[in-house]
Amino acid sequence: MTTRTILADTVAYLGTLLDGYEVKYFRWTDADESSDTPFVMLRFPGGGGASNVILQQLDVLLALVQTPTGAVTGHDDMSAILAKVRQGGGQNTVTRFEPMGSLSGPQYLENGRPVWTLNIRCYTEDY
Repeated sequence: MTTRTILADTVAYLGTLLDGYEVKYFRWTDADESSDTPFVMLRFPGGGGASNVILQQLDVLLALVQTPTGAVTGHDDMSAILAKVRQGGGQNTVTRFEPMGSLSGPQYLENGRPVWTLNIRCYTEDY
């Protein structure tokens, strides 16, 4: 298992909630910011919870970036993502997901694109 596996499992768990969003791992670029395509970016912000030989707790930061006119849609989509993560299910290598707090945002990029973030704790074994 790799960190990329945990990110891919997070995307798979969210499933159709990410329809219409391009998925990016670890970073986005200036070209991404200037496109007309909404996207989500997942990365590891550091930290996480306790870690032992049985269970590891890694945190994933999910950022949702909408178009300048997509603030309402973005908020609704992030609220649906938060509701799904609150269910606490698992996917493949991740035994359970849970939100670390609530949504943050929107914050706005210089080009007017709204951005929301959510920290998701991923419980996994044998990482």
